[in-house]
Amino acid sequence: MSQPETPLARAVARAQSQPDSQPGSASPSPRPVAPSPRLLAPAPASGRPATMPNGIARFSWAALFGGPIWAVAFKVWWGLGSLLPVIGLPILVILAFRGREAAWKAGSWQTLEAFEAAQKKWLYWSTMLSIALLIVLGVAAYFLIAPMLDDLQELEQVMELPTE
Repeated sequence: MSQPETPLARAVARAQSQPDSQPGSASPSPRPVAPSPRLLAPAPASGRPATMPNGIARFSWAALFGGPIWAVAFKVWWGLGSLLPVIGLPILVILAFRGREAAWKAGSWQTLEAFEAAQKKWLYWSTMLSIALLIVLGVAAYFLIAPMLDDLQELEQVMELPTE
């Protein structure tokens, strides 16, 4: 008979080769050998744990503010759907709630600290970009709305009828 090839097969063969204890004998019956978790779920090739560490599944302000730019940087490709007209906002909200988990799964993060440092850096820059964008939109809105208000005042003056 050939040698079993895997550790699990060797453990099963060893358990089957041991005789069962007879009732009334002093030796206990052999316990079944449970396979090691290492055999059932091997770690990914990147060397990081297969399970998600605590603290990953949180709300991501960086994903909310950065949107599609953040999604590309962290290889969360479904986040590009936030550019679409009708479904963009719901996808952006989902990205904010589930983006960190997707970024952890898609990335090649060696440690939780490296992941958190990247998230913190993206939070800073996406916040700065959002503030700059709001300022630009505010200035543009002022220059678009101010002439309209002037035209409205002129229209009111023209519409006033002299009373005799």
